[in-house]
Amino acid sequence: MNFAKVSTLFVSAFCAEFGLAYEPVVHQALSEQSTLASVVAEIDTMSRRGFAGPISGSRAKKYSNSKGVDGTILTLIRDGAAFEDDVPRSINHFFNPRTNSALNLNGEDYIAAGDLPDLKTLIRIAAAAVNLEAITSPDWALGDRDGTVLTNGYTFKSARLFYRKSVTAPDTADRRGFTGELFETLGRLIHHIQDMAQPQHVRNDPHLQTDSLDPHCPASMLTPFYGAWCPVYLRYKAESIYEAWTTTLSNTRGYVLPTAGYPKVYGTGSDGLATFLKPRDFWTLSGKGLADFTNRNFLSTGTMNLAPPTTGTAFVMKVADACNGLVPPCEAPYAPDDYITFYQSTVDDQFRPGTGGPHPYAAAQSIFTPD
Repeated sequence: MNFAKVSTLFVSAFCAEFGLAYEPVVHQALSEQSTLASVVAEIDTMSRRGFAGPISGSRAKKYSNSKGVDGTILTLIRDGAAFEDDVPRSINHFFNPRTNSALNLNGEDYIAAGDLPDLKTLIRIAAAAVNLEAITSPDWALGDRDGTVLTNGYTFKSARLFYRKSVTAPDTADRRGFTGELFETLGRLIHHIQDMAQPQHVRNDPHLQTDSLDPHCPASMLTPFYGAWCPVYLRYKAESIYEAWTTTLSNTRGYVLPTAGYPKVYGTGSDGLATFLKPRDFWTLSGKGLADFTNRNFLSTGTMNLAPPTTGTAFVMKVADACNGLVPPCEAPYAPDDYITFYQSTVDDQFRPGTGGPHPYAAAQSIFTPD
């Protein structure tokens, strides 16, 4: 395999997996809870729209997803939430509402003093490749922005078409196929809203870690397959410990990521019906969208000194006190006289102003990682 082909493969993998947000298991758990709290779970409502019966369980009808596997409506939504991170989609899962921008890298930030010219060039090429390909999350998901060229077959516009065809196509098999595409697409759209609750995704804070490259690029040895590109990947590599933590809660250790019990934002009896009038509003709307809220109120690893939020008075707490009763428990070793310095902020919720207030643990300085 020549260098040009290797370079193309590496840059493709590099771009494709830059910035995966929550792991699929987390996206699926969040999607299931949001679906069960929505009108999709209301049998009467769904029957009036042409979909009879429950959305899950042994009595539910099954339809095929884009990979040819049959599942109930709830399963299809979970599938879509997981599939949305398939290569090369995740590069389009960022959106900074303050700048209306997609993921954008400055290659100079990843160049160190003493780097050889060839390495500097490759670092800059990688950044340029990401910046050339990236589209904002709402543009990618909704497909409603004039002049935006998309290769995305699962947009909100697609979902409307799938819905129409699922109830009007003359052939039964076609109707079933379009039904599967409809609900898988809804799962993919839900995925994007979930990503807007991950601070790195709304503050242009890139995080890269990919299982497809790690075996070829160990820190201690460069394998010949990727050659000169491994130092580039290792320079950009920055796994999100926050995402790893949510995955841990949803996976194998017996803890549960809390995904239920939150008040509805949209739907029967909620206050969002008069607020979020267009799909894009859920991303950004005069400070009320989810991207707005997260960007304004939460820091992330690479934006600890970037306001908002503005941090206030610091206070010190013993690590032992901070860890007391935590689920899951603290795992890092600490001594009795180890302390954490916390920095406070104020949560500003412009959609539901009454639910804001003090956030005592906005940032921390301690023996632990920045996350």
